Amino acid sequence: MRFHLLCAALLSLCFVVSCSRDYRGFEDGSGRFSVDYPRTWDIKPGSQTGVAVTFESRMEGFDDDFPENFSVTAGDIPAGLTEESFAKAAAEAPKAYIPKFRLLSQEPFSKGKYPAFRVVYSGELAGSELMWEQYFFVRKGMGYSVIFTISAKKIDAYRPAIDHVVQSFRIRN
Repeated sequence: MRFHLLCAALLSLCFVVSCSRDYRGFEDGSGRFSVDYPRTWDIKPGSQTGVAVTFESRMEGFDDDFPENFSVTAGDIPAGLTEESFAKAAAEAPKAYIPKFRLLSQEPFSKGKYPAFRVVYSGELAGSELMWEQYFFVRKGMGYSVIFTISAKKIDAYRPAIDHVVQSFRIRN
């Protein structure tokens, strides 16, 4: 019995070590948050207002039509705003610039370290059918979001990475 428990513990440890080798840690230069990202992805500075950082996959071949990515936003928000009200307000913006926008779900999310609110939507951008999965967090007057943009046909393949990233997200302030 002890032998079986020891074997199970060693296998679990090997799995955790193996999984952690697939990711690197990133800490925001302002000390606001940290997050893991896939080891093979590139870090891009935030190119839009409020975007602290973007992580982008490398193209998977000549037929890959979109580099999957996720961004982290961080900024002050009005007092009293909850994860849900923050998410619902922010979810209105994409309707204006994403052709064929379709809201797929809005729901509380609690698998990570902090309570969050998840919004999932789809649409077209740059000729590709995409899905966005966005997680909203609120803490001490700051609003954070982790936004994944993934080709709709690859969403299932990226599910383990999405789950790992969201569960690794840590607010530092």
